[in-house]
Amino acid sequence: RQMGSDTSKPHGFDFYLYLPTEAAARQAGQRLTNSNYQIEIKPAAKGNDWLCLAKTTLTPDTAPLSEIGKLFTQLAEQFHGDFDGWESDVVKSDKN
Repeated sequence: RQMGSDTSKPHGFDFYLYLPTEAAARQAGQRLTNSNYQIEIKPAAKGNDWLCLAKTTLTPDTAPLSEIGKLFTQLAEQFHGDFDGWESDVVKSDKN
């Protein structure tokens, strides 16, 4: 909302989960795939961690964002990594 996005419309979301090994990233990614996320696994831009980038489309007004945050926090704890938050598209309203 702060960026002028219409939160009643679907948005693309990217969730950033950093894990210590490729195997851990793949295991976390499999769980997220089972929950309908699209996953990219790749080395982190810095350091030795691996990024499990989870992508999905959500409507912010109706999405269970706190539950989603708990899921990523639990995965980070289970696999000894870090949940580094999320980013979303800005979707403008059709209204002028």
